[in-house]
Amino acid sequence: RAVVQAVKRIPVIGNGDVRSAGDAERMFAETGCRAVMIGRAAVERPWIFREIASRWGLPVPALRLRTRSAVYRRLAKFLQAHYSHPRDLYRLREFTGYFAKNYKFGHSLWKGIQNAPDVRTARTLARDFFARQEDVDVIAEAGEENTRGDAQGTGSRLESRPELALSQNHETGGGE
Repeated sequence: RAVVQAVKRIPVIGNGDVRSAGDAERMFAETGCRAVMIGRAAVERPWIFREIASRWGLPVPALRLRTRSAVYRRLAKFLQAHYSHPRDLYRLREFTGYFAKNYKFGHSLWKGIQNAPDVRTARTLARDFFARQEDVDVIAEAGEENTRGDAQGTGSRLESRPELALSQNHETGGGE
């Protein structure tokens, strides 16, 4: 808070250990920062932005990829389509290191992908891994009740964050 108060004209961005919507909210509350930067958690849990938007009562678009495995499969397919070998495999290996943390035995997914000779083989290994896992719906995991509701039922928190309310009004055509 001291830094934010000392540099009132410079927006301060909070960073570090933001792994959930609750962590982002805590960062805002404890530091008074104007924004939060999310790094590794965005790779580990790409749906974190959806969770944060939902928790703050911001508009959340419909989600096409509802399960963890669908998110992984989509990225693997994208990498294979847009990068040549071996760059596609290097990227998938890096992503898998973080993403595998979502699973109790994710280390076996990580190990298989690390040893795969190409993305086609990695995708087959991942498919086999996911077939043995309980696939989690990321919307249910986030506790979203609807596309704009607050998961805890406490209503919108926009009142305490005027810049978010202004941003929402601008995006939806309301406000000034």
